[in-house]
Amino acid sequence: MLLNSTNISSESNITLESALKASAQQLILICFFLLGIALYVIAVETTYYDTSIIVVLALAAGPAVLLLGYGTVVLIGGAASLGLAEFLARVTRSRHVIEMRTEEPQTLRKKIRAEYFLLLMPGLVFLLSLALIWDVHNLRDPRTSMFYPLLQWLDVLSRTGTSVTYAVEAIPAMIIFIAISGIVPAFVLPYLRKFKITGVNGGPFHVNLLNIVLGAVVSVGAALTLLGIAYEVLWVRNGPIYLFYGIPVMLGLSIQYTVGACMGREKAEEYITKTLEEQSRKRVVRGTIEIKGPHENGV
Repeated sequence: MLLNSTNISSESNITLESALKASAQQLILICFFLLGIALYVIAVETTYYDTSIIVVLALAAGPAVLLLGYGTVVLIGGAASLGLAEFLARVTRSRHVIEMRTEEPQTLRKKIRAEYFLLLMPGLVFLLSLALIWDVHNLRDPRTSMFYPLLQWLDVLSRTGTSVTYAVEAIPAMIIFIAISGIVPAFVLPYLRKFKITGVNGGPFHVNLLNIVLGAVVSVGAALTLLGIAYEVLWVRNGPIYLFYGIPVMLGLSIQYTVGACMGREKAEEYITKTLEEQSRKRVVRGTIEIKGPHENGV
């Protein structure tokens, strides 16, 4: 009788702890969503002074990117990610072993490491979106007749930024940039909490080195561009009005995209777990890898 009561008490404590953890996560996501709305208010009240824009952003754009983040992480991060990983493994002639993590992180440091990407993801999506906007702005040329109308519509940096019409018309283009920039973070997100991935026979080190160098060069160029925009807006204060409006809005959209992605992460993890249990992949499989040193092998 005493043993049964002890087991019931232990299960109750686990259930209560899980409920408190879920409530805390929901509260954090709500605060993030409200932070996005606050950024919309700041963007509009410091530029156009028109509350109708805030309504459009809060009731249309915000929920749209939230659903976009949810759908992307479930479909790409969950349902399609293992198929893409299998394809990449075939191309690089490598294998990947995925180990299921059953234990919850106990220390504060491990808990922070398990959730740190949630803090990095809004900034990553935001910076990638700004870099894409800048690239489209530089690519727009009348000589590219086939793509010129599309590039002109997407180029939010070349529109007349003094009218309310601009503020509303720029929102769909911003959402498109958020959608493109959020694909890779949404692909990565489901694997950071419950899965440990070990690569076997990865790509050749000289190819990896080349990719790292090329990536660094591109990243430096994007970083310098973003620093130039920030300097023009924040310090010189001579930047056009669309920057004072667009940058906070893009940051707000990035935050709310992350909220949607976090809401769909558990569903994506279920998709991945189910696919791994079916053992339908040849190069991306569920298992464990044990690495032994020479002394352990008796050498």
